[in-house]
Amino acid sequence: MPTLNDIPIATATPSDRPHLLVWDTCNDDGLEQLRFRHGTYRIDYGKTLIDRHTSLSASQYLGLDRRIDREIQALRDLVEASPTSYIQLEGLDRLITYLAITDSNALSLLWQQLIDLRQLPKRLWLILPSSLIPSHWPSTQLHYLETP
Repeated sequence: MPTLNDIPIATATPSDRPHLLVWDTCNDDGLEQLRFRHGTYRIDYGKTLIDRHTSLSASQYLGLDRRIDREIQALRDLVEASPTSYIQLEGLDRLITYLAITDSNALSLLWQQLIDLRQLPKRLWLILPSSLIPSHWPSTQLHYLETP
């Protein structure tokens, strides 16, 4: 399995679609090391979700299973606003877990929309544990990381 030095952050193809970085032992030090080593821009999906929800909704409930399109657009906006060419998105496991608990059809829709996400102006790396990776994710966009 590749180590942190071997991940093709800058050369991964296709370059306009999200890549999954499967990292079971991920921690804040490792994420910061990834940022430092490869020049990625760290984005915390959970924080942006709360900020977005409080600014867009008067409801105290997220209702993400009914807002998949809004979350996909938010991912596009985060990539567009990033100051660097390589983005590491952390915390998407919150959305995936939420959808797995509330609506499996919405979860399937999210995965399909992520697979079909095209024309991203920068390389997007979604950092997730192996337990959340769908079996139908394209192998060209799937990268496993082993930390010593």
